[in-house]
This record gives sequence, C-alpha cells and structure tokens, in this order.
Amino acid sequence: MMKTTRTPSLLLLFAIFLAGCVSTVEHNAPNSPSPAAATPAAPEPTAFSPPTPGSEGIAVSQNGNRYLPFHANLGTATQIDIPLSGQPTWIAGVPFENGSAWAVAFENGALQAFLVILDGYTQIAISPAQISPGMPLTIYAQGGNLFALTAPGADASPLSPPVPLDDQLQSIAYIATSGDLVLWQNGQETRLPVDALPDSRILADGNGMLLLLSNPTERYGHGVLGDGLEAAGITLVETASEVRIAQIISIPEPDVIEGIYPLWEDLNGDGQREIIVTLSNAQAGARIVAYREGPSAGSGKAVLLAEGPSVGTGFRWRHQLVVAPFGEGGESLLAVVRTPHIGGVLEFYRLEGSRLEIVTEMPGFSTHSIGSRNLVTALAGDLDDDGQIELLAPDQTHMRLGIVSIDGKTTWLDLDAKLSTNLAAVTLKDSGRVAIAAGLANNTLRLWLP
Repeated sequence: MMKTTRTPSLLLLFAIFLAGCVSTVEHNAPNSPSPAAATPAAPEPTAFSPPTPGSEGIAVSQNGNRYLPFHANLGTATQIDIPLSGQPTWIAGVPFENGSAWAVAFENGALQAFLVILDGYTQIAISPAQISPGMPLTIYAQGGNLFALTAPGADASPLSPPVPLDDQLQSIAYIATSGDLVLWQNGQETRLPVDALPDSRILADGNGMLLLLSNPTERYGHGVLGDGLEAAGITLVETASEVRIAQIISIPEPDVIEGIYPLWEDLNGDGQREIIVTLSNAQAGARIVAYREGPSAGSGKAVLLAEGPSVGTGFRWRHQLVVAPFGEGGESLLAVVRTPHIGGVLEFYRLEGSRLEIVTEMPGFSTHSIGSRNLVTALAGDLDDDGQIELLAPDQTHMRLGIVSIDGKTTWLDLDAKLSTNLAAVTLKDSGRVAIAAGLANNTLRLWLP
C-alpha cells in the first residue's frame, strides 16, 4: 500500500560530489582554520527546514555516471590546499558568489565549509553543521548562505542521501529505514514499499523516473562495501503521472548486485539508457552486466543486453566507474577496475553484440578501500585539454591520481597524502571553468582551478 499525507511544499537545490594536482600555489586567507589532530566535536542535529524559493546552484548528473563534458588542464591548474579540523570523509561543492563553496564532512558527521576563489579561500558557515555520520554530503546555496541537504523524515536511512526529483527541484526523494521510498512531491509525502537496500543511492533521469537497488540479501558473504547486505533486485519507479513501481529486475541465486547504485547510461547509442551493474557470486566472482528496461512500462521483464567475463574466482570484485567517449572517434566505453583491493587493474569495455568485451587493461589502480561506501573516487573528462577524454582515478596507494587515456598514456598527480574522500567537481557559473577537489588524510582539502 502507498500512503500519502500533506506536508509543506519545498524547493531544493542539489549538488552532489563529482571529482579530484599539479602546479602548487598554496593560498591562505586571514581566517583560515589551522590543522588539528582531532575531528571537530559533532554539534546537536538540527531539525529539517525546507529551503524556500530562490536557491542557487547547478545540479550535476544524477544517473550515477561521472562523465563531465568539460575541457581542463590539470597540469597548469592553480592548486589550493585548505587545512581542515580533522580527516575528511565526504566533500561536495556548488557555484557560489564569484567562486565556489565547498563543504567537508568528517567521520562523526560534523561539517566545515569554505568559499574558494582564485586568490584564496575563507571559511564560511553551513547549516546545519551536522549530518548523519557516514552519509554522503549534499549541499545547496540560497540567499548567499550555504546549506547541507538533509532528508525531511525522521525515519530516513542514515546511509543514503536524499535526491531531487525533477528539474524544478520542488520535491525530493529519500530511502526510509523500513526500505520504503519516500517522495516529497507537490506538497505531499508519498511512501512506496520497494524494499530498498539501506545504502542504495537513488538515481533520477530528470523525467520522473527513479532507479534504485532493492531486495537486500546476505547470500553472498563478501562484505567489502560496508556491510554484509547486497541487492538482489533493481527497482524502477515512475513518479511523473503517478507514483508506482514500473519494473523490478530480480537477480536469481547465487548472484547478487555488488554495489550501491547502477550506472544508468546509454551504452549502445540507441537513445535509451541501459542499467549497468556488477553481479557477483561465490563461485565465479564478479562480472559486469547491462540490462535494458522492460519493453513496456510495468512489464516487469528484465532484458539482458550484454555481459562481460567473470573474474573466475569467488570474492573478487569489479568496480564499475563511468561510461564516457574514451574511444577513437568518441566511441562510448565503460571503465571498470578489477579487484581494486588486490592489484587493481583498469579495464575498458566495448559493447559487441551481447558481450561486453575488454578492449584494453592497465594495472596499477585502486578505486576503493575495503569496508568503505565511497564508490565515487573516479571521473571522466578532458583533463589535459587535448581533445581526448581521460579517466581520473587513484593508484594502488591512493597517494596519486592518474590521468589515463585509452592508449595507456598516464600522467600521475601527487597528492602528498592518501585520498580519504570522494572526488568532486563544480562548474563555475560565470566562466564555465571546472573546479576539482579531493579530501586528503593529512587533514587537507585540495582543489585544482584549471
């Protein structure tokens, strides 16, 4: 049953993490914080207060695919290092005034925020100053102030961030601890029992369709993504005309979906998005699979488009990263890291009929740490301004970022400390430039301003 109740209307502006060396220019503003050994104390949680009309910012892709169609040269970028009050776990940015605003979440959910311009940075306030510990950070700007977006319901899962539902940003969705999908839409709260994975990220296509992982199961005991639960289903939800489940893709035993969200991207160039996930089991390990949506709304049919090879050994994971025009002539390829915890190998896949074929592979990359829910440590774009799309991803030590092209050329960028957050990127309003950021284990927020 679906339950609908009246709630206050709201207008949200969402900006999620996307991105993250080279010529070093360190800037310091007069009121910059000094590094401290301990994480700042967590303040008392602040009650949810819906934003009012007038929010500012730019929403980035919500389909799970971290491809940014921009040109930047990280080799000539201005680098800004901002000392923090502790080791960061999540970062997020938005365009703000004549620069960008960046927020940092620490392990206990406490936040710090900064205004950054080419000449330096200054610390600014953010409200609330506390989010659920471990939750990915979402921020928005409004009336010259910076806010962290929190779910409106007290029963929101602390592991899944809320997301906007439409281009007007008048409603949001979040996952409840019960597994319900909760929609705040046109002044109403609607609950749909979807049995969501507690830490699933909700994806949106901008046309009223939502996608999430569902049907939690413990039948595969790998447990490297934060807990022992994995998804045994993918649920597609329609919200435009009515709120209903449009399709459920069920994953039969012994497989599970070993991930937190799919990639929802057009892989074969037919104008329709495919649903790309990592399937794993204890016998053959992980393989990449792409599904079509069902042939008609509500059909419930899962149409398998293509799948790649299995690792061949159980408890070996593949981390799907991004679909982007890496190939010659702008051909779309899928970037994946095989076994990022044990000698990670970067793989590029091409769709060939019903197969996802590995066209090239390169050792030396690791995009995940065991036990972490941070799966957003890589992105794609033209990162050296040569007209070719590259991947930005950490090496096996997490002490360097590699700018990698399909021909194997790699430029390494030293971080001076381990990457401890997602990578994030923001398109600046006036110039169209992209600011890229990474949080580091030496209590530093590093930004590159190409």
